[in-house]
Amino acid sequence: LLVPMEKRNSTPVTSPYAILANSPDSHSFQHFLDRVTHILEQGDHLLPRNKSGVQVVVGNRNPQGHVLKMYEKLGYRNRKQLTVVPVSAERFIFSCRVPLVHPYMSLRSAETLLGHLPQIPLSERKVVLFMSRKGAAHGRGLKNEELLIEDIRQLLQQRNLNEELRVVTNAGKEDFEEWIKFLHLNVTAMIGPHGGAFYNHRFCSRDTLIIEINPSTRIAMVTWEEASCRLCQIFF
Repeated sequence: LLVPMEKRNSTPVTSPYAILANSPDSHSFQHFLDRVTHILEQGDHLLPRNKSGVQVVVGNRNPQGHVLKMYEKLGYRNRKQLTVVPVSAERFIFSCRVPLVHPYMSLRSAETLLGHLPQIPLSERKVVLFMSRKGAAHGRGLKNEELLIEDIRQLLQQRNLNEELRVVTNAGKEDFEEWIKFLHLNVTAMIGPHGGAFYNHRFCSRDTLIIEINPSTRIAMVTWEEASCRLCQIFF
């Protein structure tokens, strides 16, 4: 509920600006990237370039880990949980409609997060990532994962292009800065079952091959839509 102040001095103003950035599961890595970044980028032109005085009003779960790092890299270091404390500001930015998929939102947030890293040609990137969901809490693991990984490894050997397969089982535990730099400069392909780890494609260079395995009962288009915005080659 937004309540206008009757008198400017009736309530202490804690910030000149506040922007509402709550969305379902906004604390999570994947839904920060596909939802919250869009909200922040859409309202960015209404905020001062130096965001030190801007409050970001988040949902009922505070962000942690890589999400916290992304807030900081986007310039938002002052966060308040909507359900914990009252928010008072001179200007309150609320985007009532934000496109769920839009190339401007995806490209601009990735550009800000990655900084000025160069685009590396596909032929010079040699790492293939397999994003494992083995033991994941929400299922969608592959029963024959070990066989699939071995087949991929043999295929890379047959190609004889000095490519390396890496199996990722702890996405989200790496140093964020080093991880996104590694993705952008080295990864040529990302393979695995549908899941939040696939949102790491947002940090890969253009033309990265994305192969996402979906269960027949749940064909999710979101990775295809977002990866297309990042000019990746995606199959599912």
